[in-house]
Amino acid sequence: MDEQSVMHEFEQWLEQYLNFEKTPQKDALWLDTMRFLCAEFHQPQNAYKSIHTAGSKGKGSVSVLCASVLEEAGFNTGLYTSPHVSDIRERIGRASGFLSEAEYGRALKNFIPAADFLTAKKLEDKKPATWFELMTLFCFVCFRDCAMDWAVFETGLGGRLDSTNVLFPEISVLTLIELEHTEYLGNTLEQIASEKAGIIKPGIPVCCARQSPEVKAVFKNTAQKTGSPVFFLDEVIESLEYFPLSSKKEMYFGMTDETESTADKIQNGAVQKVRLVFKKPASENKAFFSRPLSFGLKLAGDFQAENAALAALVLKTVLPDLDEKVIEAGFEKAFLPARFEIASFRDKNGGGTVVIDGCHTPNSVRGTLKSFYSRFGSGCHLLFACAADKDVETLAHIIRLSDCAFSRITLTVPGGVKASDYEKTRKSFEAVFGAAFLCGSPDYEAEIRGALKHAENENKVLLAAGSFYLAAEVKKCLQTFG
Repeated sequence: MDEQSVMHEFEQWLEQYLNFEKTPQKDALWLDTMRFLCAEFHQPQNAYKSIHTAGSKGKGSVSVLCASVLEEAGFNTGLYTSPHVSDIRERIGRASGFLSEAEYGRALKNFIPAADFLTAKKLEDKKPATWFELMTLFCFVCFRDCAMDWAVFETGLGGRLDSTNVLFPEISVLTLIELEHTEYLGNTLEQIASEKAGIIKPGIPVCCARQSPEVKAVFKNTAQKTGSPVFFLDEVIESLEYFPLSSKKEMYFGMTDETESTADKIQNGAVQKVRLVFKKPASENKAFFSRPLSFGLKLAGDFQAENAALAALVLKTVLPDLDEKVIEAGFEKAFLPARFEIASFRDKNGGGTVVIDGCHTPNSVRGTLKSFYSRFGSGCHLLFACAADKDVETLAHIIRLSDCAFSRITLTVPGGVKASDYEKTRKSFEAVFGAAFLCGSPDYEAEIRGALKHAENENKVLLAAGSFYLAAEVKKCLQTFG
């Protein structure tokens, strides 16, 4: 049995449990069951040091950046992220890729029988276990069995009642907060921030991205109540410069003698260059960083530069002696699927380029559009789909106001799993674009293939955006395109 089939067996077993990613439900978040399960499995989440990340935007990127650096430093490091795009193993692995067949198989061998036994007992008086709880529990067990030194965990939904919040990490991380999942987390930034701040643990340091004043106040207040040292990126950073890389000439632009060795390494896959300077402490305390950081990133956009800055702050907070060269090298290797992922496709008539991005919130869409324009300019093609619970009216306006000025827009649904409303999407786009540049249908397989073909025929770059579920379908189509 190969490693994909080992995890395929696990995925099939999980399907018997309620999956809120596919069928969201209100009042469906709790921790009692997770605490019970972790106790029955002898607290596997405590077998390694951990970093715990929550937020509305960027938590997956910050997590993979941290894990990549820890791996570069020589630590056996696990990485837990969600959702997966093409393969369930994307959720449980390392920054450098999947675990081995033996590692998945060893953990799975005893996990399923034990979990079956516990869930058959109805977890005593606890609420029934869910898909995400058992996925998270398996990750805890798998990382313990792999003898991880460190593990980096991204929350699923929220923070306070997320299944990962049984962790007692070395550090908590809070990325950018915006209005999202309001039906579950609250209708204001303060309410959502309060849910996310639920991952802050007594006495454990917390690092925060730049935040709006109302969110910052919530985080400061929570940290004060828990006695947790809190660091805000905007208060410790001096400068952050970034620019897209589209040629070797640009690749070396702005490099100083001290970082030319870094320039030599930015050869394969980097899409932007980042230079980062942290403030020197006002007191006589030793500075976190001995020099500015300069590195390439495969993760594109100004928001990814911000994510890297936050990850650097996190790493130096928990490992103050970590060498800056290790941080730079780790950042340069970090990658996540469907985060401005540039892919090529070919058939007998030629081929083209598609940028795949799972952006689905207003800020993430703005960031992706900005990165796309800076690299490919205007007049390209767009393939868009989003889930039914997204603010598609706002997203359509953001796309209309962007510099991208797409010459063709194809609308569809994000696959056959996630609930969607094609008519709502079409009407929202027609309201701001008119019908001239729009086409599409709910037949996502045909529309994806058609969008790729039109981009090829017109020699245009295609941006596929709006949902990780759409990203998965695009990647699947690329495997058989032609």
